[in-house]
Amino acid sequence: MTMEVCRPGDRQSFFKLIDTIATEIGELKQEMVQTEFSVRHEEELIECLSIEKEMEKNILVEKRAFLRDSGYESVAYKPSILDKLLHTHPVWLQLGLSDDKVQGVLHDQPPGTFLVRKSSKLQKKVISLRVPEEFGSCFQEFVIRESSYTFSVESSGISFADVFRLVAFYCISR
Repeated sequence: MTMEVCRPGDRQSFFKLIDTIATEIGELKQEMVQTEFSVRHEEELIECLSIEKEMEKNILVEKRAFLRDSGYESVAYKPSILDKLLHTHPVWLQLGLSDDKVQGVLHDQPPGTFLVRKSSKLQKKVISLRVPEEFGSCFQEFVIRESSYTFSVESSGISFADVFRLVAFYCISR
């Protein structure tokens, strides 16, 4: 970068200097964005590979980094757990799944996979969770207590406004 000395009264040289500085800043900014974006892209690829194939088929739009309307590509939006749950509920919210079919659905899934369904035996919503086989069974169920305005797991004192927030909390705090 070559800077010219700006003589008083020489407006054209001053504007050339400003233009040169702006160009250099723009080039540096572009280099920084490309480096940051390539690192994020690698992290996203690794994260995408770990998601269930069924979820990938249904909704994977939220797994990509969405660009905010700021004009800068380096400012990316990563959806929260709650956002992901809201977008993928057709996969995990299976209120019509019968008691006898849940074990077959979860058996081939990795530990941590879950469904929210309505148990025909209990007549309540339950979280059916695939657990490691060391637990003796391949899945456990947690009854969801519903009151007028809240949802909670029966053995817990923590209440939530809806099932989405309840599941989001347990996804984060596992």
